Amino acid sequence: MKQGLDWKQELLKICTILKNNGIDISNIKIRETINGKRICTNIKDIKFDNINEIIKSNSLDESWPIGKHIKNFREIYKDTNKSRLSDEEKRMAEDLGIVKKIPEDRQKPVFKGGKVSNFHINIIKENIDEILNGQLNNTEIMKLINERAIIEGETEIKDLTTIKRIVLIFLNNKPEDLKKYNEILKNNPGKRNLSIGKSDEFKGKSYHQGAVEFKKKIIDYYLPLYLSNKTSIETIKKDLHTSNSTIDKIIEEYYKNDEEGLEKYRKAKEDNYVATKEKREESKRMKEEVEKYKIVSTAEFKLLSEEKQDKQIIMKTRKRRLDIDKKKGVYKSFSTEKTTIQNVNKIKDYFRKKNSDEKINFSEQDIRYVIFMNTSLVGRKEESLDRKINKLASYGISKENIYGIIKTYPGILGSSIERIENQLDMLKKVNLIDSIVSNPRILMISPQLMYALIKYAKERYKIDNLSGIEPRNIFMSNSTIKKRYGITHEEIKEIFPYDEIKGNVKCIINAQTIGQALFNSEVEMCDNMQKVLNNIMETIIINSK
Repeated sequence: MKQGLDWKQELLKICTILKNNGIDISNIKIRETINGKRICTNIKDIKFDNINEIIKSNSLDESWPIGKHIKNFREIYKDTNKSRLSDEEKRMAEDLGIVKKIPEDRQKPVFKGGKVSNFHINIIKENIDEILNGQLNNTEIMKLINERAIIEGETEIKDLTTIKRIVLIFLNNKPEDLKKYNEILKNNPGKRNLSIGKSDEFKGKSYHQGAVEFKKKIIDYYLPLYLSNKTSIETIKKDLHTSNSTIDKIIEEYYKNDEEGLEKYRKAKEDNYVATKEKREESKRMKEEVEKYKIVSTAEFKLLSEEKQDKQIIMKTRKRRLDIDKKKGVYKSFSTEKTTIQNVNKIKDYFRKKNSDEKINFSEQDIRYVIFMNTSLVGRKEESLDRKINKLASYGISKENIYGIIKTYPGILGSSIERIENQLDMLKKVNLIDSIVSNPRILMISPQLMYALIKYAKERYKIDNLSGIEPRNIFMSNSTIKKRYGITHEEIKEIFPYDEIKGNVKCIINAQTIGQALFNSEVEMCDNMQKVLNNIMETIIINSK
């Protein structure tokens, strides 16, 4: 090969040679199983009868890691940073089959982790004047968008940063409006300045109005209680959904010309710190107690008395909370056993409500087993759990069968609505919805693997309707499918990538990448706002979960 080429150019040249010799580039596997080991595919490993002859006649390096470079190229192609690939490189890769070309008729700009469409952009456009006048804040706009999204079947937006980025699109060439909006953000009691938190009493107010009322609430109501030791910073934080630094900043600003008042406040802070320290020491003791407690296996749990089962549920719930805090690397006041018991009783009552005089759907033993198997249910809202049950019911599954599914596979109530819907849609298309009634654990399979196994079964049996095939012959374990057909789950997922149907999968917005799209796109200052939008849209491709 010609010296001095970077790996991308070399990949394009090698793939051109291979394609001209009859090799389908899109079917080249990224990794191969050789002598029982999964290794990167080199040119010599490509499954083609004349591969050695092609290597020799074109002076190719047989050990060149083509699988690795195809994988890297696809990742770069999906990246929002357009400058990493030239238009010519992208076009050649699409023509050769290294990557799949984005359909020209796809109108929605799609961001990594989620989608923002013209639907969302138009709502911002319709309300831009109210936004600039402070009549609508980002929270209200997001609520407005999501209310209409539910009705019109569009993607909901899950964060305020996305709203902000879309607004900035429209103000890109309007310096006066941009200045006005930046001033609103500067005075906005949000993440960058003073938080008015998530309390209902501050919702629906303009930025400035909310900020004034928020400060007034702290100074007039909470500060006297705090100075008289009748409340704590932790309580104020919890009530207003704010932070220590925000509270401190507001109070110190209030006392900036009052040294005596400031000294009194600092003394209260010191006393509060001592009380907080005592709480933390108690929390540490409780954490140690939970860490030492042994959680039994499922089989052992069933043999315990009711009293010991309840104790296991409580300690497993607390241990799970502790593990989450450790992974996040954050400090939280550890919940007491009393608090956990209250939350466990609430979820028990939820399942008891599913019973009636005529029918006991969940016995006390069932309820304890379900909670023990999925302690993440503790603390969940009833509305959230009901939505998942109703989603299953919308596919024609009876409530009685749904309760049977929950008792066999409690994890179903921990899955997202999107995951449940994606799985059921796939099963419905091949007439396999009824299979989850007899074997609910099918829903434990990830959507990616479920899609691949269904496609593999359809190809194997040469039929689209799989209702006549035993589910165990479709959803096989990795060891079974390898023993029976000589292929693994990972290899099947590579043959039938889930990306093929991502356009039909509902996504949740991941806020930060829209900002990356704006900054990484090749957009210069121009008078045509539509040109700005089009350039940004062109930089982004589907990479949803």
